[in-house]
Amino acid sequence: MRVEELMHARPITVSEDDSLGLAFQLMRWKGIRHLPVLRGDRVVGVLTETDLARCIGPGAVLSLEGRVRDRMSTDVQTVGPHASLADVAAVLVTNRIGCVPVVDAAMRPLAIVTDTDILSYVAQCSVDARARSH
Repeated sequence: MRVEELMHARPITVSEDDSLGLAFQLMRWKGIRHLPVLRGDRVVGVLTETDLARCIGPGAVLSLEGRVRDRMSTDVQTVGPHASLADVAAVLVTNRIGCVPVVDAAMRPLAIVTDTDILSYVAQCSVDARARSH
C-alpha cells in the first residue's frame, strides 16, 4: 500500500510565526497531536503535543508564550505520496517520531501520516483477515 491511499489530505498546518497558544487551540479543537509547520507554503518543521508539553513551567503551569518556531522540531522527516507504508513505518521507528508530513517535490504539504494511521490500517487488515477466515 502507498501513502497516497492512506493519507489525510489537507492537513491542518501552522506558520512558524503563529503563537503557541493558537497551535495549542488548533490541536484541541481538531483533536490532533501533530501540526506541520510552514514557512510560506513549505514545510520547515513539525509541532507536536510533546513539544508543547515542554512549555510546562514551575507549578505545572502551561506557558504558551512565544511562537511556534520556538518549540517546533526542525529536523523534520518527510515522504512523498508514492512512498510505501513500510517505508513510512521505517521512518517513524528509526527516528522515534509519531508523524511524517507528506510533501510534493517543492516541500509543499499534501497530507500527514501518523503512527496511529498505520496502526489503524494494520488492525483493520487483521480484522478483515479474521473475517475472511470464518
